[in-house]
Amino acid sequence: SQRQFEKVLNRCIASEQMDVNEYNEFMLENGAPDSYLFLNEKPPIVDQILNATRDGKGSIKVKDLLAISPDALKLAAQQGGKDFKIIVDTTTNGKKVDVRLTFTPSETTKGVIVAAYTDETLADYYKEKFGKELAVVDFMQEGKFGTTIKVTANVNLKNLNTDKLRFYSINRTTNKYAEIENPNYSIDKNGYLVFYTDRGNTVLITDTKLK
Repeated sequence: SQRQFEKVLNRCIASEQMDVNEYNEFMLENGAPDSYLFLNEKPPIVDQILNATRDGKGSIKVKDLLAISPDALKLAAQQGGKDFKIIVDTTTNGKKVDVRLTFTPSETTKGVIVAAYTDETLADYYKEKFGKELAVVDFMQEGKFGTTIKVTANVNLKNLNTDKLRFYSINRTTNKYAEIENPNYSIDKNGYLVFYTDRGNTVLITDTKLK
């Protein structure tokens, strides 16, 4: 099932010794869809890192990527230095940015699952569960990223008091949640919500304390 594939992906990406070929082989044998494979990682990631660092650029931007392996992040840190950044856009139909993640590879030694989505259906589910207005950013990464991620998300905040937003990371399996400390949030000039988090799961955004 999709959740099983997500769990395997999370276990593998968390390992500093992840073998991409072994991971792909396992997923194929178990019927995972192509979107869970690293078949296309080398051209967009490794080549972009090498080209960008050779040209003296301070970042690369990639689109609609599932995850980045430890080896690719290590290469980015080695070639780009401690301030080199990776920017990952998850888009709607390959065009409009839905969620953007920005992070510094030198600050983490494990892989990062970078797919993340805004989800109105999931938001409706949690609205009913908690009996309050909220918005959702759903990360495929389970638990901590291993670094702090800057998140820029196209979420619907029209029914929330944007001066008093609170952020909670909730485990999709156990429904246990914890408030994200120091999200340092803002609304950018395009109306996107910007915040910082060191963990994934599903992030609930509301304007009152969850109980």
